Amino acid sequence: MIFRRKRRDRRKEIGTTFLHPAFALGTMNRGDFWNQRRPLILHCGSPDKPAYARLRCLHDDYDYTSAMFFSTQWEGRVLIGVNFATDYGDKHPNLDKVQGATIQAEDLRLRLELEGDLSSLELPQHWDQNEPARVRVADLLIRMKVNFAGFGNFEIHCESGRAKDTAWIDVVIYHGRRRPIDFGELDVAAIGIALNISDGRDEKHHWSEPQANIEDDRLVQSWEIHDKKLLLSIPVEPDEMGRLQKQPISLIDGRNISSD
Repeated sequence: MIFRRKRRDRRKEIGTTFLHPAFALGTMNRGDFWNQRRPLILHCGSPDKPAYARLRCLHDDYDYTSAMFFSTQWEGRVLIGVNFATDYGDKHPNLDKVQGATIQAEDLRLRLELEGDLSSLELPQHWDQNEPARVRVADLLIRMKVNFAGFGNFEIHCESGRAKDTAWIDVVIYHGRRRPIDFGELDVAAIGIALNISDGRDEKHHWSEPQANIEDDRLVQSWEIHDKKLLLSIPVEPDEMGRLQKQPISLIDGRNISSD
């Protein structure tokens, strides 16, 4: 299921939803992480035991609007790209614009957050960029692989955790003393992820290794799954929001999903 909305500058916003008997997975091809948006959301479980997951970018524990989201989805597989705008909002797109491309931060991270009935949840105790994190919930197997993570000289690491009815797997960009982060000084600030959602009882949904390379200042991710090839290409250098939103390339079998 796909829907499209065209803005005045003719950029297409394309929503894709995959409906499976065990889950529903939806993404936008482009967007941001404002608190009122859900660029990637997963619903699973049952009417009496529902669960869901969503992708967030958090600046000091609140959704960071200036993180830009891009994706290419085929059924339960998604290539995800995240980069950062220099002139957009912090908590809101317009009411608190980032000044001088700089924020003050104690924490900045990308999070796949799970909530609802997590009685069946299995989280990885440890995970890193070399292997996909494996999460089991509501008879689903969620595999999340960090294909690329670069943010200036910051040392990025991965972690997982749980508190009451919430769990998470995180890509931690920064955590420490409060300090300025000047996006204008960063040559590289981008994260690439492969996400695979499947019925945990269905062994045919095997894992295949995604590829990621930096080519001409762009993060180019590709993923061959059975007879489909997904590709997502985004700039790695922070820039104005309008410029970043016009530059992604999202292909399925060489076909640009934004040009239909």
